[in-house]
Amino acid sequence: MKKMVSLLVILAILAVGLPYFFGREAETQYRKYIDLISLNSSIPLKVSAYDRGIWSSKAITEIPVGGPFILKFHHRVLHGPVMFDRTPGKPKGFQWGMALVASAPNLMETQYGEVHKAFGDEDPISWKSLFAFNGNVQTFIHSPAKEYTAENGATINWQGLEGQFTTDLLLVTLKGKLNIPGLKAKSGVFDGGIQGFSLEVDEKRSESNLWVGKVLMAVDNVLLNEPQKGFELTTIKIDGESSEQNRLFNVLWTFDLTRAVMPSGTYGPMEILVRLLNMDSDAMNEIQHLSPGTAKTQEIPKPIIRKLLEKNPTLVIENSKLTLPEGDVLINAKFSMGGANIPETFDDSIYLKTLNGDLDALLPKSLLEKAITQHVTMLLSQDPQYSSMLPDNQKAELQRQTDQKIEKYKQEGLVMDKEDRYEVKFSVKDGKIMANGKEVPLSGL
Repeated sequence: MKKMVSLLVILAILAVGLPYFFGREAETQYRKYIDLISLNSSIPLKVSAYDRGIWSSKAITEIPVGGPFILKFHHRVLHGPVMFDRTPGKPKGFQWGMALVASAPNLMETQYGEVHKAFGDEDPISWKSLFAFNGNVQTFIHSPAKEYTAENGATINWQGLEGQFTTDLLLVTLKGKLNIPGLKAKSGVFDGGIQGFSLEVDEKRSESNLWVGKVLMAVDNVLLNEPQKGFELTTIKIDGESSEQNRLFNVLWTFDLTRAVMPSGTYGPMEILVRLLNMDSDAMNEIQHLSPGTAKTQEIPKPIIRKLLEKNPTLVIENSKLTLPEGDVLINAKFSMGGANIPETFDDSIYLKTLNGDLDALLPKSLLEKAITQHVTMLLSQDPQYSSMLPDNQKAELQRQTDQKIEKYKQEGLVMDKEDRYEVKFSVKDGKIMANGKEVPLSGL
């Protein structure tokens, strides 16, 4: 009998003590987790309330969303080591870990109140985070599909959202995928939607605290039905890969578009490959932590810009092809800026003075001629003599000067005939444009 009582006492202590212990640890880790997200994303998250119980807790996290509005996320925290959850979405049933946090935003008292009306008793978006014993945090994101008609007659067809991401308590790694099947909306001023959006992430933090790894975003279709301004984009893919070596940050982006139907014509396919090389990791990290209002080129502190320029940052556009209504455009280019001898004090002219590189592009003749015509038109519009001409004389003068410029570019070696296309080829050396080994004065362009 005594053994039975002792066993029951032990079980009671375990039933109460373990959840209490893990609940206390869960609160500590959760607060640290929110602080890390706030620090690394520059989003001022704040845990405004945490009511800890024995088997479960309630918490509120706040985030400002513009002006006086603060979005509140309500959390229900189940304490480990064994948890049972019946709420919708993954994970469900018995779970093993430190804690399971079910979260959802409260939209009732924000400018997103219409979204709350649309979903009624369901949460427009919710997620569950399972804090495992090994330090991983697995988050499942869910939004139910919903069709809604607003009071003003606008209709929305939301096809839901599902996502799953895994990170760690120190936010060193991030891996996962997000899928949005589609969204259609129609009102008196808008009719369009997006179909088949997906996002895949597989990244980790480098020694310089920068995210390196792979990001892939894809969209099946984007449509806007609007007279004169409507468009349709089909099969968009943006693939990014970043890396760090010897404290230099490098990025490779590839952009693919199958087709774009615009009022001006049909474009695509497009294949663009862009590399950003030799960006100083420490400078990039400092820029990352600037406030959103100052993270613009003209507002970045000069010491950070100097640190970037010293490492000779380089832009490469490689084997890129754009199919336009006028024909195909092929581009290969490589430009670098800065160098080891950047002075302590400098003005914006430093960017041009230290610019070096090469451009080689094949363009449809009609496209280049159109661009030159537009440039000549802008110059002539400032000429009083041209403004006083009769329309036919203006047209003739415009054509004459356009042809004259094209011929001048050919003589300088900037432009060469390639059957139905022009090849534009030049180099830049310390800010000076060079063609066939000779400098081309900027005033003549």
